[in-house]
Amino acid sequence: MDSSLAAIVVSRSTRPGSRDHGEQHWKAVAWAGLGLARQIDGCDAELVLLFALLHDTQRFNESRDPEHGLRAALFALELRSEGVLTLDDERLALLVDACTRHDKGYVSDDPTTGACWDADRLNLWRVGITPEARLLSTPPARESELIAEARSFHGLAYRWDDLFDSFAQVAQR
Repeated sequence: MDSSLAAIVVSRSTRPGSRDHGEQHWKAVAWAGLGLARQIDGCDAELVLLFALLHDTQRFNESRDPEHGLRAALFALELRSEGVLTLDDERLALLVDACTRHDKGYVSDDPTTGACWDADRLNLWRVGITPEARLLSTPPARESELIAEARSFHGLAYRWDDLFDSFAQVAQR
């Protein structure tokens, strides 16, 4: 898996230039998620990166869009049917579920789903919302220092190449 996947996803997304839900946000979620994956036993870093890349790609607007997670999940299924994603059925189901329910306010005991949702919620600062520890799934994400640090995540400059390299380092641990 490399950054060429990001180019495919961006080219087929609905609003990649969106300030609040576009590519910059996906990169910030990837940054946060890979940081969490390093700290969470049993977390599948590849799925966290894929979630970050896909979860908001099918939004129709910047406000209420309750089906965007489901559309992102269907997009993941489409990418797999095309051979762009090469996940087995179990891992694909986990990614589909994480995308489908990411905006519903749930928390999860699953280390991968929890890291996905926490990475997204840690980036709520970008829309003027302070992340609430009670809505975060994983112990590292609930740390007040990380919640405060996450305020800067959306404003940082990320490159997909660097994020995929970071994933490779996490995957080797």
